[in-house]
Amino acid sequence: MLNIDRRIFAENLLLTQIYCEEQLKNKNTDKSDAEILRSINPIRDGEKVFSFKRGVFSFINWTADPFEFEIYEDLFEEQMQIKRSLVIQDRKVFEGKILVAEIDNNFMDGASEIYTKGFIDGNDCPPIDTWFYLIDTKPSRILYAWIPQDFVSIVQDGIDVNATEPFKWLLE
Repeated sequence: MLNIDRRIFAENLLLTQIYCEEQLKNKNTDKSDAEILRSINPIRDGEKVFSFKRGVFSFINWTADPFEFEIYEDLFEEQMQIKRSLVIQDRKVFEGKILVAEIDNNFMDGASEIYTKGFIDGNDCPPIDTWFYLIDTKPSRILYAWIPQDFVSIVQDGIDVNATEPFKWLLE
């Protein structure tokens, strides 16, 4: 059984839903679906962690080494600090689903990235803005991500084509 702190899980989920909702207000800009929920882009070694290569869709490149074990923990804490600085005005109901991603169980064949048009990146990772809970289950880590309703269908496409099955929906 996973050791999840339900209070922190719920608080982080709400902060992430609010943050993602704010970012989606910018959806009619020149940002692709792959970029819109990667607004948090920390700096490592003088470079932004995520870079975008535009083509038919945006490819996401990590400038930091995604195999460096601490990188996910560091990025997770950094993005949650940004979200915790938000002032929560209302507690509305958000439509979407919770994606459970085993971040150490990936094949990196690019199938999920292609089928989601970059929403899930080549490391089989959902956008950083959607992350809200991270747990180390030894030998793997589980990342929980809030997927707004507008992206549920495309993420399902990425789940369906992934050979190693690192994703599942919570409560299904």
